[in-house]
Amino acid sequence: MEFEAKLPLSFQKEIFEEVRNEDGLCVVAPGLSSLRIVANILAYYSVPGSLLILLNANDTDIEILEKYLDELKKPLVSVNTDSMSVDGREKAYKGGGIFAVTSRILVLDMLTHLIPVEFITGLVVLHADRITATGSEAFVLRLFRQGNRDGFIKAFTDEPERLTMGINALSGCLRCLFLKHVSIFPRFHVHVAEALENSPAAVVEFNVEATESQKSMQTCIITCIESTIKELRRINSAHLDMEQWTVDSLLHRSFDIIIRRQLDPLWHRLSSKTKTLVSDLTTLRSLLTSLISYDCISFLKLLDTVILSAGGRNPMQNQSPWLLLEPANTLINLARQRVYSVSPTSPNVQVPVLEALPKWDILKTILDEIKQDASKTDVTPSTLIMCADDRTCFQIKDYLLSSSFDEDASLKLMQRKLRDYLDWLQRYKKIKNELQIKGIPKQRLESSNTFRKAVPPNKRRRVRGGSNATTRSTTPVEANDNIEPLFSLINSHVTTPETESSESSYFNDFSLNIKSYDGDYDDILLEELSPNYIIMYDADPAFIRRVEVYRATHPERQLKVYFTYYGGTVEEQRYLFAVRREKDSFSRLIRERANMTVLLTTAEESLTDPEHKFLQSVNTRIAGGGRVSSMSTEQPRVIVDLREFRSTLPSMLHGHGFSVVPCQLTVGDYILSPKLCVERKSVPDLIQSLNSGRLYSQCESMQDHYEIPILLIEFDQNKSFQLEPFAELSAEIGKNDLQSKLVLLTLCFPKLKIIWSSSAYATVLIFSDLKALHEEPDPETAVSYGLEPGQDATSTLNRAPVDLLLGLPYVSQKNYRNIVYSNVKNVTELCDTERRNLTELIGPECGNGLYNFMRKELKDV
Repeated sequence: MEFEAKLPLSFQKEIFEEVRNEDGLCVVAPGLSSLRIVANILAYYSVPGSLLILLNANDTDIEILEKYLDELKKPLVSVNTDSMSVDGREKAYKGGGIFAVTSRILVLDMLTHLIPVEFITGLVVLHADRITATGSEAFVLRLFRQGNRDGFIKAFTDEPERLTMGINALSGCLRCLFLKHVSIFPRFHVHVAEALENSPAAVVEFNVEATESQKSMQTCIITCIESTIKELRRINSAHLDMEQWTVDSLLHRSFDIIIRRQLDPLWHRLSSKTKTLVSDLTTLRSLLTSLISYDCISFLKLLDTVILSAGGRNPMQNQSPWLLLEPANTLINLARQRVYSVSPTSPNVQVPVLEALPKWDILKTILDEIKQDASKTDVTPSTLIMCADDRTCFQIKDYLLSSSFDEDASLKLMQRKLRDYLDWLQRYKKIKNELQIKGIPKQRLESSNTFRKAVPPNKRRRVRGGSNATTRSTTPVEANDNIEPLFSLINSHVTTPETESSESSYFNDFSLNIKSYDGDYDDILLEELSPNYIIMYDADPAFIRRVEVYRATHPERQLKVYFTYYGGTVEEQRYLFAVRREKDSFSRLIRERANMTVLLTTAEESLTDPEHKFLQSVNTRIAGGGRVSSMSTEQPRVIVDLREFRSTLPSMLHGHGFSVVPCQLTVGDYILSPKLCVERKSVPDLIQSLNSGRLYSQCESMQDHYEIPILLIEFDQNKSFQLEPFAELSAEIGKNDLQSKLVLLTLCFPKLKIIWSSSAYATVLIFSDLKALHEEPDPETAVSYGLEPGQDATSTLNRAPVDLLLGLPYVSQKNYRNIVYSNVKNVTELCDTERRNLTELIGPECGNGLYNFMRKELKDV
């Protein structure tokens, strides 16, 4: 097959050749243009008559691959329920091509034989590190390998850290992918380093020194975090291992999420103080990040919001312990001193301080240097400023547009922000006074608005050493009781953006673009803009690789990179931690690949082995009078509703040896036998169904058509197996409580059986026991239950408009089918339907009510 890969760098061609020659998992360092390699792999196998499936690709991946494949003159078809119908998908599959299909649609198409599995040329899997044994993607791969032993599977990932989490994560990922080979290409790979270091770009590094107040505030926040972690260890040391919970772990971007996941199984056993401490960790991490990126006024407003929200908690709940610490008091005082201070001449008058971010001066210096270089040439240079998030982009843009680039470059912007902040305080104070006038008790307002009022001097607590305890900070409202003079002073100096002169703006001097980091889309951004100067306002290791790849691809282009960071702060430590963690992850993957056990018998071979199937079907619980006919090689059958494929249970049932038959069921979610019908509910869905009354209609339908209706309540395996924490149970159970509604449900339906399942794994075992000694269900019979005479059982429903229909008043579970299976095609035709036709469909009362609702005015005249 003659195909010339459009890959400019030698290491990219090497990766392409290795992936093409052998199926396997390719682990690439982030920023090395892995999607461009994927596009060339897809184009290589895209020949007339071939059928290629792109699996586990998000919207950004599809958009980028479409651009790359357009250059290779190969179309990419994105398949979802909104863009293509069932008949359209079947016709498109038969024509061949490259298809990006969601895993849920692909599972249904494979099980219903809409897509010929044996004719699929191969699968290309993105983000392979996120493939789990119970996910829909693993379900697709299992179905593909069972029906097609010759097609290829090629997987890619650029997140090596996820493959080192847990025990044998790499082996588990390969097992789910049905692969044996692993290709690893880190940044320190010999060929990668040679290709990127041949023509390095000119880099100017700025180690920006943070202000003394920023350093002191960072120390205060870290001290509060240390105290919070120490308190968590002390309270939960009996039943929780927290040796790895250190301050260094804070540098991980998902530190608080990891802690919450670790605590989820024990969440019902934790005290309210522990839950408050976990929430405080998230708040403190947010403050630590915002201290570097926010300006002084925005940070003070964020801190005031945290204080007010902590003071507004229920008095029965625990207050945030970190706010009671001395470093927290210092943090609050320093945050206010950066914005305003007391006038030395008038103690009751506050004057603005407005401490600017140090990076702003560095940014001005860099832009002046670029402007000076541009004046020497006739070509207008292109400059790209990259930031961590959109908020920082808007901040820089406001700074560049509002300043005149003199000695007080940031004064106008800061004055405007201070005016908005003082206006926010005045509006808050006004709302508080209005609530007092309306009769809300003052004590209640103080408990909800006040955070630790200052202790009177004669009531100060004596501390060890003989000195008085430090007075705590007050609320933002109390600390700014005399803001009117400051507000008047700021209003007299602030100018609106419309009146400012923009003649000296850098946007008019040269092409200037301010963007935030956006993953793989940054590769296309660099190619489209072709910048001559790149200013990395915030550090990002992956973007540095992208700049290296861009420079190595276009060595003839002029490129100069400015790299700024706050030295000695969390920003520098987080960047170094990310680089070190990536290197350690690749080193660990290389060692694990060298010591990994070689599988001589793959999983797909055991799934198709007749002896293995027979041993799986043997029922060892057969006693006297048991039916020996259950010892057959036929797979046990489970009929599953199409909507249930959003969960992991169908995949786990198939992996356990069940034959999963997808159908559009009107009654029940899972049909285990002609007598057994199961309605599965997760805990949130159970609460919603009980409140809306939908569960009552579902149980009524099951009881009418099946001998044994079952309500299965399934819990998340990563959370506690408990319906409601003991601490949240009230002394008396009312009629609106969840327990009361379940009791009423069982009283209304005596035949209904309720089964509690701790996880999807337990549900599979429960289904195995329930199906023992029962006959297999018939799909045609199961689909016909609940349909009105003359309704078509083979037609499928689009869930989005049907859910909208069920949300309308006067439309219920009993009468919505009359509308769906009538001549009404869509919601637009339903709105235009005459009153007489609606009354014929759903009855006089409901029809008239729905007709009047559709024509009700939006505004009450």
